[in-house]
Amino acid sequence: MRQKNNIKKLLLSIIITLTLVSSIFAFDGLEYFSGKSENNYILLEWKINSQENIESFCIMKKRSNDTEFNSIDEINSVGVGLYSYKDKRLYKTSGLRFEYILKIVFADQSVEYSDPIEVYRNISGVNQTWGSIKAMFR
Repeated sequence: MRQKNNIKKLLLSIIITLTLVSSIFAFDGLEYFSGKSENNYILLEWKINSQENIESFCIMKKRSNDTEFNSIDEINSVGVGLYSYKDKRLYKTSGLRFEYILKIVFADQSVEYSDPIEVYRNISGVNQTWGSIKAMFR
């Protein structure tokens, strides 16, 4: 019985060690991922400093009180450099917080995720009213 417990502890230690090692050697080519609220959209920006066979970037979003992220768009990789994305799916969402994650998809279909970022959405009353007026004539 004691030998069984020791084996279980050893296996658990190995799994924890492998998890820690894989996170240490994870993709570090993402220099930063940030977001800010603009008048009609949320601007997301990220910088890649190492290509490492990146195929695409999947932008994932959720409201702060939701439990799951949903994919909102995918952008093909063009190599090292600065990327940006405008999230315009924000109709009348002033005063809400959104969380975004960048899912990095590699050529071998493996994936890495950025740390989540939080963006507080705030629009002026004038812009909100004008958006409502424009929507009535669509």
